[in-house]
Order: sequence, then C-alpha cells, then structure tokens
Amino acid sequence: MLLSMASNRCEPLGGIKYKKKPVKSSQKQPFKNILYFFIDTYCLAIYKITTLYISSSSLGRCFCGQNMNLLKRLCSWIDTANEWIGRGVAWVTLGLVLVVFVDVVMRYVFNTSFVFIQELEWHLFAFIFLIGAGYTLLHDGHVRVDIIYQRLGYKGRAWINLIGVIFFLLPGCILVILTSWNFVYNSWSIMEGSPDPGGIPFRYLVKGTIPGGFFLLCLQGISLGLHSLFQILGMEDITEEVSS
Repeated sequence: MLLSMASNRCEPLGGIKYKKKPVKSSQKQPFKNILYFFIDTYCLAIYKITTLYISSSSLGRCFCGQNMNLLKRLCSWIDTANEWIGRGVAWVTLGLVLVVFVDVVMRYVFNTSFVFIQELEWHLFAFIFLIGAGYTLLHDGHVRVDIIYQRLGYKGRAWINLIGVIFFLLPGCILVILTSWNFVYNSWSIMEGSPDPGGIPFRYLVKGTIPGGFFLLCLQGISLGLHSLFQILGMEDITEEVSS
C-alpha cells in the first residue's frame, strides 16, 4: 500500500512521462572527424619523417628551399601567437591578485565572504593555467625533473625535446581534447552555471578553455618539435631559436 502511494506521488501530474531529448550524435561528429583525421595525418607524418631520416639525402631535399621557409614561417607564426596570448594572460594574473586581495580583506576585516569572489579566483586561475601553457612552453618554463638534460649539448637536448614532443606531448594533448570534447559540449549546450546561489553563471566558459588551452599547447609542441628537428639537422642554431 505504502509503495503504491509513493509510486503515485512520484509520478508526474496527469500521468505524463517526460523523456529527455537525446543529443544527436551528428552534432558531435564533424569535430571528432577532424580530430581523427589529424591523428591519422600525425601518425603518417611520423612515418614519413622516419623513412626520410633513413635516407639523409631525401631528408635534406625535404627541408631545403621553399619547404624549409614554409616550416620556419609556421614556427614563427605559432611562437608569435602564443607570445601575444601569454602577454595578455599576464594581465589576468594581476586581476587574480586583486580578487584574492579583496577576498582576504572581506574575510578577515569585515568577517564576510561571497561565493562569486571565491569562484572567480579559481575561474581566473584555470584560465591562466590552461591558456598560458603554450606561452610557458615557448619560454621553456615548465618544470623539468631531469639530471641528464642539463648536462647535454644543444643537439642532445634537441633529441630529447623531439622525442618528448612526438611520443608524449602531442598524443597527450590530442587525448585531452578528445576526451574533454563531450564534457565541454554538454556544458555549452545547457549554458552551465554555478550550482551554488550567488555563484558565477558562466561556468561553461571556463570549461571551454580546456580544449582551447591544450590546442595552444599542441601548436607550441609542433613548433618545438620542428625547432628541435632543425637543430638536429644543423639547419638552425640554438641562438636562432631564442631570437625568433
């Protein structure tokens, strides 16, 4: 009896059962197809570079003339883009310092606090961390726990950078972009906000920086890999990379 009454109370008014509208998979397919195409192209490029490296003459012809200038312009464009993006992110760090300062004053002087300010702190931190990752890689600012790298010459370092980019950095970035796409897509589709009263109603924006930040990091990884390859082949000096 009690179970039947409980089930009747849980049933919507009028006996109408609402069904959640499924999200069409075709809406997610175009971007995924592009990513899968990029993965296939990436694997093919690794295979081609490996086969070209076996015959040094073919590799020399590949990275000479217009091809060399095109790849160097690509690296310069990526480096310049992340440089300007990083400079813009630097101003956001100033905003983060001010927000934390206001939060501390409100908490310890006026004995009050706001959910909006607390959420704004980690929103800004996430934006700085993700969007500034490519800029940090450009200036070799990521933490290295390595006692071998610092003892090597510039060609040995170039080899480590190239191997790390090919087998760790680029696959890791692609993996994060792929796995976070549905997560970000669902957040944007409902314009997700904070579940707490008084919180920031734009949580979908900060979630959108996950694939965006790793895309910038992936681009900078491509530039780092090309710079390292040029140094291994003797087509670029370490001072030329720093000046660019």
